[in-house]
Amino acid sequence: MIIKDPNGKALAVDDNNRAQTFSITENVFTDVSVDKEDAYSFATGHQAITTADTFFGMLYIKNTSSTKKFYVKTIRSCGSKENQWTLYRNPTAGTLISGATAASEGNMNFSSNKSAEMVAYSGGEGITLTDGTAISQWINDIGHSTEDYDGAIVLGKNDSLALKGNSVTAGDLCANIFGWFQ
Repeated sequence: MIIKDPNGKALAVDDNNRAQTFSITENVFTDVSVDKEDAYSFATGHQAITTADTFFGMLYIKNTSSTKKFYVKTIRSCGSKENQWTLYRNPTAGTLISGATAASEGNMNFSSNKSAEMVAYSGGEGITLTDGTAISQWINDIGHSTEDYDGAIVLGKNDSLALKGNSVTAGDLCANIFGWFQ
């Protein structure tokens, strides 16, 4: 049997019976951004926190697509002072949700005009999140932290995810969620 590519070139086999191939590997996030234009970022921007040592609702996303799941690649949290974060699964209450201040949304493929099928809200000082199930937490020193989920957090239709942040002393907080639809 001879295996040929579309141009008629045969597959080479070495002396150890190994196929000689050339491949290019991309992660799913890159592939979906390039080929489907469906990778996104949701961000709070810098939020001044003057009330120290209190958790506030910072970022909320909800998948509104009836046909696609949203896969969370990474969550990046930042602070100008030491800070703490808690991630919540399927929250439904609090001013982060009822206050509805739009978060920044960006398609990672700058040549695309597609928008995410997502509700995304930005919070800050005084903004509450009062339910949902805490699924993760972490502490940052000054600067940022990137929590890598590599698509393991999956939001189906109407599933949501939210972050609460706490600046240990007064300072700025910000957060981003990166992911893709598929």
